[in-house]
Formats: sequence, C-alpha cells, structure tokens
Amino acid sequence: MQIPATVAVPNMVGLTASQTATGCSGVSTGSGVGLSAFTAENCYGQSSSGDGLDTTVANNCYGQSGGSGTGLNAVKSATGCTGISDSYIGLYAGIANDCTGVSRTLRG
Repeated sequence: MQIPATVAVPNMVGLTASQTATGCSGVSTGSGVGLSAFTAENCYGQSSSGDGLDTTVANNCYGQSGGSGTGLNAVKSATGCTGISDSYIGLYAGIANDCTGVSRTLRG
C-alpha cells in the first residue's frame, strides 16, 4: 500500500502512523498536528497553528508550526532534526543531537 506524499486535513492530524513513518509528510491546515508517529524518519510535518510533528523518536525530520504549537516535538530523542514555530518552542526533545530549533517569539 502506498501512502500519499502529502496529506492535508483541517483541524485534525494530517498523517498518523501508529508505529514508524518513513519519508512521509503530513499537513494540518488548522489547529491539528501535521504528522504524528511513534517513530519518524525523514519526515515532514506542518500545522497552521498546532504542532508540526509529534513523535517519540525523530531522525532527520522537519516540523513547522505557523502558530502557537511546537515545530517538532520528540518526547524521547531527535537526531538531525529542525523545528520551527512562529510563537512557541521550535524544537523540543528529551535528547537532541545535531538539531536546530527556531522560535520567532520564544527561545528555540
């Protein structure tokens, strides 16, 4: 089964994977999460005002929130990731390695 390259859903999760998402992208055009997965590898998540990408472990991922959400939220660890948020935390991770976090109004 092939997963579409990008899934855009307003006010809901753009793409959800209960286990691993690899090379996927998800977009929420409202307050939902762009991409949600237990493990995310080489993924992209974007939300207009919610979290861009939510995961337990992120590898080489990019998450962006255009509002008050976290750009990339990796509860356990993030490696080689970037998170950007317009008005909240750019990147949050339990352990971050070789990552970049940008917040336009708070610290990354």
